[in-house]
Amino acid sequence: MIEKNISLVEIADVLKSKQKLLIICHVRPDGDTLACAYALKEALTPMGKEVICVSSDRASDRLSFLCDTPLLTPNEIPSGFCPDLVVTVDVAGRSMLGDAEHLLSLAPSVKIDHHVGNDCFADYYYIKSDSASCAEIIFDLLEDLCPMNKKICELLYAGICFDTGCFMHSNVSATTLNKASKLLECGINASDINRRLFGNKTQKEIAALKLAYNSLE
Repeated sequence: MIEKNISLVEIADVLKSKQKLLIICHVRPDGDTLACAYALKEALTPMGKEVICVSSDRASDRLSFLCDTPLLTPNEIPSGFCPDLVVTVDVAGRSMLGDAEHLLSLAPSVKIDHHVGNDCFADYYYIKSDSASCAEIIFDLLEDLCPMNKKICELLYAGICFDTGCFMHSNVSATTLNKASKLLECGINASDINRRLFGNKTQKEIAALKLAYNSLE
C-alpha cells in the first residue's frame, strides 16, 4: 500500500534542487533509520550538497559502523548551518522525533517511511507500508537519483537486513529479496554486515544476558 502526496521521482527532483539538507533519524536510532540517512548522505554529498544527519539520541556502539560521520544531536548542529530541506527517514510519528521535532520548522520537510498508521507531520510525504524496511524505499529513490556505489549498497543492505531480522521476519517479500540480491551483486560483504548487526554483543548486553541466565529456573 502506498500513501503519498509526492512521488519518489518528485522527491529526487527536490533533493537535486536543494543545497543544504538536514536528515533526521528517529529516537533511539536503529539500523534502518541510520542506513537510510547515511545512504542519502553518501548519495548527495558528491553532488556538492551539504548534508547533516541528526537524531535526538546518539547511535549505539553496535550500529556506529553505519555512520561515516558522527550522528549529531540537535544542539550540536553548527550554528551557521541553515538547511533548505529537512528529510525524515523511518520516522513513523511526530513523537519519534524527540528533541529533534523543532527542526521541522527550519525548512520545508519531506517524510519517507514504511510504517502502517502514519502521522503525516511533514509538508510532503511518501509512505509505502508494504515495504519491509525504509531502506527498500531509499533503494528505489536512489535508483532515480544517482549511481549507487559500494558504500550505498552496504548501507541499504544493512537497513534491509536489520528490519527483517536478517531475513527471518514475516515481512520479507520477493521484492525484499530481489533488492537484497541486487545489492549483493555490487560486491558487498554481507556476512560481515550480518555479523556486525546480529553477531556482536556489547559488554552491557553480555552483562544483561548473564544476569538473565543466572536467574533462570
